[in-house]
Amino acid sequence: MTDTTRPDPARAAAPERLKLALYSSRPAPADLGIGQVHFPEEHVVGVAPGTSAKVLRERCEASMVRHGYDRSPTMRTRLEEELRVVSTLGWPTYFL
Repeated sequence: MTDTTRPDPARAAAPERLKLALYSSRPAPADLGIGQVHFPEEHVVGVAPGTSAKVLRERCEASMVRHGYDRSPTMRTRLEEELRVVSTLGWPTYFL
């Protein structure tokens, strides 16, 4: 037999659970920023404003020398292509 004098905790929580279900079923905001670049700002990665592409190039070229790839025309061409794409997309800080 059930005790009807004490409220059922599950039943008491039902309105809150219903509110939560309704809130979580709402559509997401229309603008999620899709198509925009969301990478760290230049000051976060430690470079001066407007210099991230230049700094990335310098670091890549130094690494090419360190690994001996700077003597390969194929590798230099590939680096130029990759840096052009990264710069065009606005992603230099992602790679820094």
